[in-house]
Amino acid sequence: MKAKANSTLKKKVVYDPAPAPDVVLYGAYFAVVGTIGLGLAYGSSTLNDFVSSGFSFNSLKESIDNFHWNRGVTHGSTLTFLAAVHIVYIILLQLVQAYSNQRKTIPGWVPATRKAHNVFLAGLSAFMLVALVVGGIMDNRFSSFYRFGCQREVENQNGLTVWAMYIFYLSKMLEFIDTFFLIISKKKVILLHKVHHLTTMSLVWHSLETDLPSDILCGGLNCAVHTLMYAYYAFPDGNRWLRQYMTSSQILQFVFCLIGLVYAQIQRVLGSPCMGTSAAEWHGVIMYGVYLGMFMMFFYDNYCRKGKKNKSKKAQAEAKIEESKKEKHEVILHGKRVDVTNFLNKHPGGRKVLFIFRDRDATEQFEAYHSTRAKKWLKALPKREVLKTDFLISETKMAKDFAKMVNMFKEKGFYRPHLIEEIVKVLMVFGPYIVGHYLLFNGSPLAAAFLMGFGLYYGGWVSHDYLHHAVIKGGKKGDETTGAVVPINNVMGYVIGFMQGYEVDWWRARHNTHHVVTNEDGNDPDIKTAPVLVFVRNSPTIAKGLNMIQRWQQYYYLPVMCILDFYWRLESIAYILIRMPKYYKQFALMLGHIIWTAYAFYGNYRYLVIMSLFRGFLTGTIVFSTHYGEDILDKNHNMTLVEQTSKTSRNITGGYIADLLTGFISLQTEHHLFPMMPTANLAKARPYVMKFFKEHGLEYREGNIIECVRYNIRALRYDHVLHG
Repeated sequence: MKAKANSTLKKKVVYDPAPAPDVVLYGAYFAVVGTIGLGLAYGSSTLNDFVSSGFSFNSLKESIDNFHWNRGVTHGSTLTFLAAVHIVYIILLQLVQAYSNQRKTIPGWVPATRKAHNVFLAGLSAFMLVALVVGGIMDNRFSSFYRFGCQREVENQNGLTVWAMYIFYLSKMLEFIDTFFLIISKKKVILLHKVHHLTTMSLVWHSLETDLPSDILCGGLNCAVHTLMYAYYAFPDGNRWLRQYMTSSQILQFVFCLIGLVYAQIQRVLGSPCMGTSAAEWHGVIMYGVYLGMFMMFFYDNYCRKGKKNKSKKAQAEAKIEESKKEKHEVILHGKRVDVTNFLNKHPGGRKVLFIFRDRDATEQFEAYHSTRAKKWLKALPKREVLKTDFLISETKMAKDFAKMVNMFKEKGFYRPHLIEEIVKVLMVFGPYIVGHYLLFNGSPLAAAFLMGFGLYYGGWVSHDYLHHAVIKGGKKGDETTGAVVPINNVMGYVIGFMQGYEVDWWRARHNTHHVVTNEDGNDPDIKTAPVLVFVRNSPTIAKGLNMIQRWQQYYYLPVMCILDFYWRLESIAYILIRMPKYYKQFALMLGHIIWTAYAFYGNYRYLVIMSLFRGFLTGTIVFSTHYGEDILDKNHNMTLVEQTSKTSRNITGGYIADLLTGFISLQTEHHLFPMMPTANLAKARPYVMKFFKEHGLEYREGNIIECVRYNIRALRYDHVLHG
């Protein structure tokens, strides 16, 4: 991440009263930026032609189509201009620093103006990204990796890409304002920030000057990252967890740019015609190498290192651990208080779950999610009698009746896998995936994208089943998850997991916690969808807190599903990088997946995007339909597992076909009650569960996929809450 929001002064900062309402400050900012922008751009033939033609958009389009970068003719294209801009920037840095040093407070106009600045740059970055992609499509740049990376000379080449890069070049001056805001806000400006800002504009200038073929790759990636980054800077409240993912995305950006530049150098050495110059490419290789090194150090220092910089945090963590050792950490299991103090770091499911269930009855969750080996481990842990104040949920009539139903299902063989069903499910993963590869290599990339997208989508459900240890069973009856079969299930889960580009431990950390504390406010990581989606659920308080963008969420809800695959891949990569070098094996597997994907889609990368969007839409639509619009529970709800599930889960109806196409995850209520039951058998349990719910006065929630989507959209709406 641009080291824009790094470390603040230890003293509490104080703001002056704002001299005008925020809307006035927004207007003032855009007026100043607009004036400067018009002044800078007026010298270009594009804007000049637009104005002289009486603001004819046909004339503007024609001018853009014919746009060319000409040093000395295009405004701002000379080395003198480039040098002057940087000299002015350096001088202004000193003046703004002197101004800030003389003030004890931060001017009141800073927060609103800075937000306007970030909103504007986020929008401008998105606009430039679209222009670069459209220009590349018009010039047929995405037809092969060679054309994408070397850009052969073609007749009647469209000027949109060059024009977008020219706007990109000018936008780097606007980014200088970032530094001024940091200084005035009394935040430290680190070396990474200064180097990045002082060198990027010259790098773009060299690219335009030599018609470097990496324009769409490097410019497009930078615009994509900046769209998200400046949007985050504009609305950072409650979203600080995004910072490490932003930094990860920038690191990936530099890696891909280096790959593109090295590819062009290799083609040049091999004698293939390639636009640009070797000098410009080496300029890019050196600078992106510097950026990559500095950003990786920034990432390591801020998110990985446990040294001097984080000594205070480490001391606090150690103090908490010591405190927890002095004060026993106990979980209630089978009517006893079990001391898990020395087991916190050994628990395969992570420490978080044990912290959540401290002094809380976890008997039902333990029985639902653990193998026979775990039950043997439990016997070795210290125990004592429960306190009079302890509430034993597992001793209630509902919990006991539920335990009887689980035992009945085991007797009926519902926990035994159905071989044919499991083979069919695996075939539905690898069949479309392998056929998709064949079509990809044999001239049908669009069909391949959809087939591979479906294969990966279904692979999500199948790997989910194996990692729940719900497929391969052991024991005399063949219905137990023994310690011996756990590794076998895990291997299958890892294979299909990395085939999708996901890190399995990352998935487990989220998913296992979600299962045992479904929709619990503050405990369930899966329901943390803000700021992109904020489920109102008829709450006036939440409705009033929605910002301008969030008030459109019921309309962008479904489109957002498309980007989930990309987001989860990025989260997985960040999860691995944070844990390096310990996760070197996972890093090697992820790198192998990336290399194979890049090779498979060589020359067809637009179809890789289609595959990811399709897979994200399928998975997101199903996942969100089953939990996200349901009740949000307080941490101390004192509900049985079955009662909690009745309020937080919703099934997707549609018969066997719907169940099969959703990997049987459509039976979400049954899956949450019996997570280690083979999912193909959940339909057998459904009638018994419905009868149980009816007898105990519980609501059994279900609907077809359209009804479930509509239910979620209604939960996102705000207008009817505020306006009746």
